[in-house]
Amino acid sequence: MGTFSKSFASMGGVIAASAEVIHYIKHNARHFIFSAAMPPAATATVLESLRIMQEEPSHLANLWKNARKMKAALNNMGFNTLGSNTPIIPVLIGDDYNAFAFAQRLYEHGVFATPVVRPAVPEGCALIRTSYMASHTDEELDYAPESIGRVRARVRNFRESRSPSSTRRARSDALWHHGLITS
Repeated sequence: MGTFSKSFASMGGVIAASAEVIHYIKHNARHFIFSAAMPPAATATVLESLRIMQEEPSHLANLWKNARKMKAALNNMGFNTLGSNTPIIPVLIGDDYNAFAFAQRLYEHGVFATPVVRPAVPEGCALIRTSYMASHTDEELDYAPESIGRVRARVRNFRESRSPSSTRRARSDALWHHGLITS
């Protein structure tokens, strides 16, 4: 199963399975009862994305270089990135209010990150979701952690980066239990 909404900048997704499994999902999964085929424009977007990935592998290499750089920067700053191994890197904040405040202040600094709060995550496990692209420049990638550090200093009562590792581990365990992280 895969999604087209992130990597392919489109909508929809794919399930690779036997005809029997596909038939079962189509007719028994409540989420798919009223679904329809993807619109032609969304399908064309996915196909063009696949073509670019195959014919221009430098984009994919740059994406992973950028993702590794940002994960290392965030981890070096003491943030818990929940073991993410994707270009969409969560940053555990803890409190719902702080996650909203953090995302808003980052936006004011020109950095876009989305807050993820209850009920999408368990109580006390709010996070901001940061996303990186192959087209981000080194200058932009250097600016983001600088801004995140400045915002951390301004968000009232922000404590996640100073929480004992056992507290961070308990929150990571809660997120794993709810299927929000896989490692």
